Amino acid sequence: MNKILDKIKEKIRKKPWDDYVCIEKKHLLRLIAQLSQEKPKIVILEGCDGVGKSSVRVLISNYNGNYFILERFTPSIYAYGKLYNRNIDLAYIVEIESALLKAFRVCPIFLFCSIDELYKRFKKGKHVVTLEKTDLMRIQEEMHEFIDNYSLLDWLKIDNTSRSPEETFEMVKEVYKL
Repeated sequence: MNKILDKIKEKIRKKPWDDYVCIEKKHLLRLIAQLSQEKPKIVILEGCDGVGKSSVRVLISNYNGNYFILERFTPSIYAYGKLYNRNIDLAYIVEIESALLKAFRVCPIFLFCSIDELYKRFKKGKHVVTLEKTDLMRIQEEMHEFIDNYSLLDWLKIDNTSRSPEETFEMVKEVYKL
């Protein structure tokens, strides 16, 4: 996988751009797919604020690093778009998932927990947005709706209400052979 990243960096350096390169996701995914013989693995962690994504991400990233990790993906686009009454282009969101499936071996994980536990964790954490308990409930419901009705990915759903990050990590490690 490091060879793939080196080739991508090499191609990007050949362009007359500044140090700050902005490349559209679809072009990056296409480039990765072209450069790889075997699809690289990508782990996607999704769930509402306070559900434990960051804690699990740290454990996964410290394990062996033979994969990419995304924290937040299409369910967040859908759920937060609904919460803030934004126009959601569902076809575009599904197209992103389709492109990802072509380029990667995708390991999608959806973490959820009881609303009371979620709100308790959210109040303790450091979050960029201010959300009420009803907002968290709606976000989590919208994420479930997207995953169950629209997503192309086969999500591993984990109830994280009473699991430690270590227990969740062990489950993920076993299911996806990290």
